Amino acid sequence: MYPGAKKLLKFIHEEFMWKRNVQVMILSASGGRGTHERVVDQKKDWLRAKDIWYEPIIVERKVDKADYADEHSILIDDTIINIEQFNERGGIGIVHEDADKTIKTLRKYL
Repeated sequence: MYPGAKKLLKFIHEEFMWKRNVQVMILSASGGRGTHERVVDQKKDWLRAKDIWYEPIIVERKVDKADYADEHSILIDDTIINIEQFNERGGIGIVHEDADKTIKTLRKYL
């Protein structure tokens, strides 16, 4: 896990799930066809091993993340192109650099 990941997950869990009953999911990409099913299983195993129980949506390509954008969706991602594509499709994209900055930005949406 990246530094600060537990702090960010705790904030999301407490402020969005518990206090506001917001649905939280993990949106990730497998890297493409041919390995998709194997990578999906690996990512799900990794999430469970880290005690992360949010529902995972694992798409084949990063560009497919934008398919989940709407005015009520927030994507936190460290890849700027993913955020730009998500924003273009009507979602709210937050470029993740570190937990404190992302938490500060998320507070605006509470």
